[in-house]
Amino acid sequence: MRAVGLFGLLVAVYFLTYTGDPVSTDELLMFDGAHSFLHGRSLELAYTSEFRPYSTPPGYAPVIGLDTEPMQAFVATPLLWLAEHIPGIGMMQLAWTLNIFATALTAVVLYYYGVVLGYRDRAAILTALAFGLATYAWPYSKMFFREPLFTLLILICAYGLERWRQQIEGIEGQRFRLSSFVGWLVLALLTLVLAMLTKQTSLLVAPVLILVALPGRVRRLLNWRIVAVVILVLAGIGLFAQVYQQSFSGNRYNILARLGIIDLSYVPLALPAYLISPGFSIWAFSPVLLLGFAGFYSLLRQGRLRQALVPLTFLLSLALGYSIFQGSNWYGGTGWGPRYLLPVVPFLALWLLPIADAILTRGLAAWKQAVIVGVGALSIFVQVIGVTVSLQEFPGYLYAEGVALGHSLAPWQAGVWNPLYNPIFVLAHRINSPSPIAWVLNGTGAIVIPLCLITIGTGVVVLVRRCTSWRGFGLSAAAVGVSLAATCLLGLGSYYHDLRFRGNDTILWQILDKLNVGMQSGDAVLLNDNYFVRFLMNYYKRPEPIYAMLDAPGERLGDNASPEIVTANPELQAHTYDAVMLPRLAATTSRWWYITEMGPYSKDRLRPTEHYLVRHYFPAQELVTDVSARLITFAPINAPPDSVPPWPEHKVGTDFGSATLVGYDLPLGDAVRAGTLLPISLLWRHDGWPADLSPFDYSINVSLINHEGATVAQRAMPPLSTFAPMSTWVKGGYYRDNHALELPPNLPAGDYTLWVLVYDWSRNTNLPVRNAAPNAPADHMVLGTIHIGN
Repeated sequence: MRAVGLFGLLVAVYFLTYTGDPVSTDELLMFDGAHSFLHGRSLELAYTSEFRPYSTPPGYAPVIGLDTEPMQAFVATPLLWLAEHIPGIGMMQLAWTLNIFATALTAVVLYYYGVVLGYRDRAAILTALAFGLATYAWPYSKMFFREPLFTLLILICAYGLERWRQQIEGIEGQRFRLSSFVGWLVLALLTLVLAMLTKQTSLLVAPVLILVALPGRVRRLLNWRIVAVVILVLAGIGLFAQVYQQSFSGNRYNILARLGIIDLSYVPLALPAYLISPGFSIWAFSPVLLLGFAGFYSLLRQGRLRQALVPLTFLLSLALGYSIFQGSNWYGGTGWGPRYLLPVVPFLALWLLPIADAILTRGLAAWKQAVIVGVGALSIFVQVIGVTVSLQEFPGYLYAEGVALGHSLAPWQAGVWNPLYNPIFVLAHRINSPSPIAWVLNGTGAIVIPLCLITIGTGVVVLVRRCTSWRGFGLSAAAVGVSLAATCLLGLGSYYHDLRFRGNDTILWQILDKLNVGMQSGDAVLLNDNYFVRFLMNYYKRPEPIYAMLDAPGERLGDNASPEIVTANPELQAHTYDAVMLPRLAATTSRWWYITEMGPYSKDRLRPTEHYLVRHYFPAQELVTDVSARLITFAPINAPPDSVPPWPEHKVGTDFGSATLVGYDLPLGDAVRAGTLLPISLLWRHDGWPADLSPFDYSINVSLINHEGATVAQRAMPPLSTFAPMSTWVKGGYYRDNHALELPPNLPAGDYTLWVLVYDWSRNTNLPVRNAAPNAPADHMVLGTIHIGN
């Protein structure tokens, strides 16, 4: 029952400081993999494919898959499923609660670990609270990194091994209970496997796990039942390791693959930073753990060598291992303290157990109690800074300082050793900057704060109350569960329209409504770039994938004066990856929904990606047109080349005055099904402007007409979808103009005629056909008959 109260208390505290906002691309990659896995697309990186622009993904896949251990994505999948089925809850917003629960569960396991080691409940609870509130595990609860989950799994593994070893050491003179013995071993090994699927750093913790599991008297292992079980387990582990190594042989995080290329050059830089630096060490960001050295000394005096050595072995193993295997990446990017060493924190907290026990027995001198309280308060204050100030403030501050000083300041250099740029001091001075906490940014504290306080109060009551019956336990668990559910659901609901996800953008909501209503199986969404990615990551709940295209080198990005590549060749303006990704995607999809923040009149924008799509595929409807966002559908059918030859399959030669329709192609033929897209590729030739026509940007209208003369499908747009206005056409030039007609799903089967006309939108008139045959239409050209089936 104390565990339930502890869990509820910590979850409520963590939710009170919840931000729900990613700070690293690693978090986005993991979320993307989870989203793809939820919908059966393996672990492909759709939203975030721009971060891994491989030229040739394996298996003719359109994008690369998640290139790191997948357990975080697997564990997050149920949260994403819930978000999809609960209205008013964002996908990312719910996913970002994962480490809240993982960190709170880690504290619960730490509590049980302390009890198993022989300490009183209150000492174990006090130690678990110190871990949960006074170490940098708290700030990491609000992020989506893998370390909190890995920490939980490794701690459970060690706890299972501890119980297993205690079973062995108590076996003499007792009846051997195979079920209990095997149960703890299975738990330990299962969590070890899951930890390996979370981070391969689990290979670095082998020494500490052996130290936990090895009995005080090795001869107690010489029981034929124990030996048989251990042999079977080791065989299973060996088989799994072999499969695992093969599965991740190309993994950029693969420690097994790095064993042959060990690089010690970064050890002198990384190891001191991890262990003793004032701006990055584990002690600087969790001062309460310094009290553990007194606990370490106490354990040595008591002869509890195993409990004293397990945390030390783990710390040295992980710190040295990361210093070697991460090399130049030892710093770990944006975070709060050494992220890679987070799994060590609950083990170092085991050194606090003797301190907590001494406090509760009131056997400490007053000055020692004051020191303990002071260090604990300082440690909590450090975590409060980490959860209330945006972590992006630190690199931003260093950048501004570097500009002022005339040289760059790197967090992994100046921030580690220079007291002037200590991240704790920097963020402490910026405590008045805009807070990243969700309820602060969204102005929903009146909802969230009371809910969290009620849950905290419920957790405290359950934590201190003694329960003597299963009925009491059930009622307490139900009270905490209901309180937590209400806090999370109502709290997340109050954050739904978070400005950080562009939740107030009415045009994006309009686009999302169009997607929700019109999309169907086999469709896909293409984003011009990552401009709208976070909005869709959080609010889009359909199974069809969304792919973010890479920034085109021919586009002028941000405030840059010129593009990366200055050329008039549209093929070179677009990203080379488009020619790899789009044909692969076209092979498995039936319609694309293209979203862009750029329009024909966007200042200084060339729109190379949209131009590429218009030239190589078939634009259909522009469903949303706004200065800030547009939504266009495409038929993912390969269009004929925009050069001549080759000439169109169907010759026409119709003269509209402004241009001559040379001919057309029907890539899918003249027989299609209702509810699909009908692609038509027109070839125009401009022979100059006749005397009775002034240069003007006419539109092209392609229509499907039934036997009663009514239009059943139509597309009216400037030629080449505004990329080649007719007034700019050169004499003798040929222009490929691709169109796709959206055929209604309820369109009756039968024969329909396909019309093309040139339209003067300023006068609402059609240009006449100058070489029309007798009895032929005077203002449009009938291309032929289209056969519609169901």
